[in-house]
Amino acid sequence: MMTKEQVIKVLKNVNSPEAEEIFNKADQIREKFFKDEVHLRAIIEISNYCVKDCLYCGLNRENKKLKRYRMEREEILKAVEKASNFGFKTIVIQSGEDPYISSEFIGEIIAKIKEKFDVAVTLSLGERKFEDFLKWKEIGADRYLLKFETSDLNLYQKSH
Repeated sequence: MMTKEQVIKVLKNVNSPEAEEIFNKADQIREKFFKDEVHLRAIIEISNYCVKDCLYCGLNRENKKLKRYRMEREEILKAVEKASNFGFKTIVIQSGEDPYISSEFIGEIIAKIKEKFDVAVTLSLGERKFEDFLKWKEIGADRYLLKFETSDLNLYQKSH
């Protein structure tokens, strides 16, 4: 068993026999669980407004160079239709943490997508109330993507 430091050293030299061994093992594990499938997801960024000031994210509220936008309901549904017609089977509705985007609005979007298209719906809208997650699941959302950047308290506080 290699230590973390040994793995890092090996991976810094990607052409080494040791690195090739690690890549081959990773590929065997991928093959075991996922075969040779490729899953494409259409990401529809419905808003780039965000109340957070995360240092690593370009959407953060302090980014004054970013031209901000919010998509309207019909724009979102047209983008979903286009993605569905292209053959995407998962639609990711994503935004910065934008309080203007209400739980009701997202619920209406989910309902329309599920009514009109044969796709899975993944939401990624930042931190929300637990009741929102339950409501969206009941309406038809298939999954929620909540990005977890670090469990290191000092790094979290510094970057947020």
